[in-house]
Amino acid sequence: MSLEIIVKKANGEREAFDPQKLTDSLGLAGASKKETEEVLSKVESILYHDIPTKKIYRKAFSELKNLKKSVAVSYSLNEAVMELGPTGFPFERFVAKVFSRLGYETEVGVRMRGMCIEHEIDFLACHDSHIFIAETKFHNEHGLKSNLQTALYVKARFDDLWESPYLSKETKPHSVWLITNTKFTDSALTYGECAGITMVSWNYPQKDNLQELIEKSRLHPVTAISSLSKSEKKRLLQQNVVLCRDLLEHSSKLELYGINPRKHRATLDEAELIINSNKE
Repeated sequence: MSLEIIVKKANGEREAFDPQKLTDSLGLAGASKKETEEVLSKVESILYHDIPTKKIYRKAFSELKNLKKSVAVSYSLNEAVMELGPTGFPFERFVAKVFSRLGYETEVGVRMRGMCIEHEIDFLACHDSHIFIAETKFHNEHGLKSNLQTALYVKARFDDLWESPYLSKETKPHSVWLITNTKFTDSALTYGECAGITMVSWNYPQKDNLQELIEKSRLHPVTAISSLSKSEKKRLLQQNVVLCRDLLEHSSKLELYGINPRKHRATLDEAELIINSNKE
């Protein structure tokens, strides 16, 4: 494009439109080079100064749906996870549910007494007698990263619990995980790997990163359902209906959950499409 277009982010900040960012995100979602070029061309055709980034995302998603639904769902997944905010609590419940579906016994908001102080753990998971504690860091902006300080206090918390005289061998955590929906800074990754923290971000590690765990297990959040309004999504999260799968399993309760009766069929159809998208 010959003219620089300024876009407006959700937090009110303004920056120049960067087509490479869109190209990268489409590629990560699985779009081919041809599909990426088509979507980029369509997006560039509707750009204007101070266009909200949300409008750019919706246009890209709409065009992707016309090309390949499974890629569109993958592209929208990161945005859907960010809608779990702003407090971060729905995100930790969502991640705990992911691990629960993977065969772990999980518990959210656990309090454990360390050697020095008592700690509140985002969630605790157990599998084959192995216990790990997890700290989840939620960000509602794509550019925000979990930094070194976060990794340092996660390790310090684990060490305090490991040295605790108040926990038995059967109840002490064996390892600690740090999970974020965006990325880690380089120093956080370097320290975390050296200190024995299992680091999981949206696209790290290469295998079993957060995006891959969600997609492989078909554990998409209800916020991925575009036919639902923001208020309807909020009501679902408040009632601990976090996954599209939860919605399908309790389809008879849609009206009780506050979903407009006229949307019931469309909501269930879209939830099923999202869950089965990776079967294409």
